[in-house]
Amino acid sequence: MQLIKEQVPDAPTRNRTGHDADNITGKFGQGCQNALQEATMNMLQQDLFLITLESQFRDIFQTSKAGKDNSEQRLRAQGFIHAGELLQLCTRQQVQQLMERVHLEVFGIRISERQPAEARRRQQALQLGDYDYFDEPAFIRSQRE
Repeated sequence: MQLIKEQVPDAPTRNRTGHDADNITGKFGQGCQNALQEATMNMLQQDLFLITLESQFRDIFQTSKAGKDNSEQRLRAQGFIHAGELLQLCTRQQVQQLMERVHLEVFGIRISERQPAEARRRQQALQLGDYDYFDEPAFIRSQRE
């Protein structure tokens, strides 16, 4: 709101409509101030939520890249996302975009590019009867224990 100070010393500051702007706790001032504080707090909560979710995605993808089980981390992230949606801290689209960005950073390819490659390798192993592909190395099993 643009304020205009009259030429009279110690005159109250008036807004464009000529109303006294020094008293912001008037009929609408307090409500606007509370709404502004609430909106600012909500934005901070959303930022904190998305930063935390990004960290969870990075941990999940790095664990997966290392060949370790990330099921516990995935379940925790799913619950976190569900809570964020219920509290209106995120949208499904924001979550998907964030997950895609972090996946690209960790693996160097998009999620949609990685899934078909894995499926092709799995299919090829089945067709060739290469069941060694499905055996989990002992060193990976020992890392989980």
